Amino acid sequence: MRNVAKFKPYILYGHSTEHCKVRIQEMTKADAEQTNQQPLWQTDWTSDFISNPDYLKYSVKTMDGELVALGAYEILPTAIVVHIAYIESHPESNPTIAGRNRKYQGIGRVLLAFGIKLSIDNDFGGDVTFEAKTPELAEHYERDYGAMPLPSFDDASAPRFLLSGEAAKRIFLSYLE
Repeated sequence: MRNVAKFKPYILYGHSTEHCKVRIQEMTKADAEQTNQQPLWQTDWTSDFISNPDYLKYSVKTMDGELVALGAYEILPTAIVVHIAYIESHPESNPTIAGRNRKYQGIGRVLLAFGIKLSIDNDFGGDVTFEAKTPELAEHYERDYGAMPLPSFDDASAPRFLLSGEAAKRIFLSYLE
């Protein structure tokens, strides 16, 4: 019998290298509503923007059910990519809110890896596109993940990136067991 590698997502506890196994599953109404409770998330996941029916929405939870992140993805068959429309960490782990005292790390990376998995599952070869919310994130995506900048349609839009090929493979393979 042949051993088959499986996608086993994880994040890291605080500033350690210790893995915290997580489950990625379809976002529930209760998950979305939690973004409007204390501590407030940066984004209301019950909003019209996130409620877009074209988005596949997922939650990232620890094995004991703690919600740590949400992600919205689009399958774009005409572009042959998965577009990561929006990802966000719980306020306790969001670097914009929690700063250096984050409860968990590696959340953005696991959400990118999940987008790569969706791309592979849809026969798109692991290609994903996404936007950088800040110049710091743009630099991080290029430097740490090997993401390639894409042309922008106007100067007002957020910088767009493609994660593909060896760069996507490196990220994805780190979650296979």
